[in-house]
Amino acid sequence: MESLKHTKNQSNPFSTGGGGATYETKVITHFVLSLLRGTSAPIFKGSTIENVELQTRHLGYDIDDLLIHACDLSKVQHRILCQVKHNFSIAASDKDFVETFSAAWHDFNDISIFDKGRDAIAIITTSLASIDSNHSRVLFSWARKSNSACDFFKRVSLLGFSSTTKQQKLDTIRNLITAQSSSPISDEMFWEFMKSIHILNYDLEDDSPLLQSIIDQSNSVLGEIILFVEQTNQEAGRICRENIPESIHSAFSDLLKDQLSNDIQRIHEHNSSILGIISEKIANTHVDRDDCISDINDILRSYGAAFLSGNRGCGKSALVKAYSETQGNVFFLIFRAEELDSASLHSSLSEIGIHSTLSQLSDYFRLYENKIVIIESLEKIHEASNTAAFQELLSFAKMHNWKILASIRDYAWNAFCFHFLGFEAVTYR
Repeated sequence: MESLKHTKNQSNPFSTGGGGATYETKVITHFVLSLLRGTSAPIFKGSTIENVELQTRHLGYDIDDLLIHACDLSKVQHRILCQVKHNFSIAASDKDFVETFSAAWHDFNDISIFDKGRDAIAIITTSLASIDSNHSRVLFSWARKSNSACDFFKRVSLLGFSSTTKQQKLDTIRNLITAQSSSPISDEMFWEFMKSIHILNYDLEDDSPLLQSIIDQSNSVLGEIILFVEQTNQEAGRICRENIPESIHSAFSDLLKDQLSNDIQRIHEHNSSILGIISEKIANTHVDRDDCISDINDILRSYGAAFLSGNRGCGKSALVKAYSETQGNVFFLIFRAEELDSASLHSSLSEIGIHSTLSQLSDYFRLYENKIVIIESLEKIHEASNTAAFQELLSFAKMHNWKILASIRDYAWNAFCFHFLGFEAVTYR
């Protein structure tokens, strides 16, 4: 394909203003805090942020608000090209959609700035139109989960599985990038493009749980970090550990020590709040579960994940509680499934008052025999508007040898296996 013309004009870093710029500053600050804390970068599981470049038009990017450089556990480098839009909708009449996807198509096809096998394009928004949340975002997820272009288009056209709205949204995207190209776009190339696009919903409004978690964990240094972000953004600069002021590093280091202690206490409280409402008795009669507990230990030891499936009221949750109360030298982290309805694992943890990363917790409890994640009522994950946090948790557990114990109603089991376990390559019983 011929080189594409740049679709956006060079923007003056000083010219941004109003609500959109405020949201952009909050987004950048969020990633700087992730860099300082060593939390996961978005999109690439197990990766951490190495540096963030701002206003990257002068570097040849059309997706130019910020460029995240991340590195995963295998030392593979990734670039995440980010465009920040306070509101976003995929519609041919929407100016932001036309400009953003035209820019994405340009960068996607420039091999000097984008590697299709390692990089990604992220559209970060606080307000995604509901029709796009329910349909458009699903299309990008299907593209990544499909084995081929043929498989992807079959999914989109399959009656009862897809919908007319999804097909129309896909046509809107394809028509736009076709108009930007000087030659026909093959199904294979369009599928590769769809795989590269991620829509990240970051609610950073003043009263949002995610923003409040940022303030709670770093209130003493937040003002200094925001000022540093604003200055660097105006200069179209680069933020990395080496050029963050020492005063921020020092304050943040002390903050993390106190934070870990507080988080451990919060985990115990949260675990107790979930287990405390579960009754282990049936009609005031104690049920002996020793054999089942032994079976769970055998399964976790052999497979790493155990799922308790059954009808409502059959005793799944009671068995989970009994198991947790009989295990010594084990660190438990317990979630209700609905708490994992989030754009990132960091967001899920923050919303229940935990600000340390799982890696930090894993290191603290490294001498424990096992680290086990318990998830209650896992069937509710199918009702989630965003399963990114849950998928990130599965990936982390697999890479760091954490165990998973979950209860799920039997009606949801087959669908759960199809949508999650196969793609994450989790071994289970």
